[in-house]
Amino acid sequence: MRFGNTFAAISRGIAVMTLLGLITGGICVMASIWHHTIAAAWPVCVLLTLTPPAIFFVACVPTLALSVYIEGGRVKHMFLDRFVLSDLPVADFERVEWLKRPFPVKIVFTENRRIQFFGAHLGIVGALNAALESAKKRANQTPEPTPLLVTDRADARSAPSKGVAHL
Repeated sequence: MRFGNTFAAISRGIAVMTLLGLITGGICVMASIWHHTIAAAWPVCVLLTLTPPAIFFVACVPTLALSVYIEGGRVKHMFLDRFVLSDLPVADFERVEWLKRPFPVKIVFTENRRIQFFGAHLGIVGALNAALESAKKRANQTPEPTPLLVTDRADARSAPSKGVAHL
């Protein structure tokens, strides 16, 4: 299971920031028209329109490069969904630390091993934490013994049961 930002999520964020930029740019244009300063204020209006989506784009697009996979009892920190940065067993998972220092999420394992995962919004981090907890429970469960069906060989007779009367 993959955890990390997707292009669709980043696209929605850019659309919201573009809408915010259009609103702030529109307010700037209306105010400069009202004050008869549109000739001098148009660079500021353009800057107010383009800045929110540009900042969001520059800050969030690099987060598409990193993701965390949980598969086969392992937690893999991947770069570009191709290169493995770290590969740790789910059974060693201890906790997820949120919003500490420059990396907002640290996935902590035994022996102080960590995966530093940045750029994911809190919904992704919450789902990652829940998936790690359930995967750890599954990894630490002892398998139930499978009951075996014992049948007689084709050439053997069954032994008489002591609890059944034979007539």
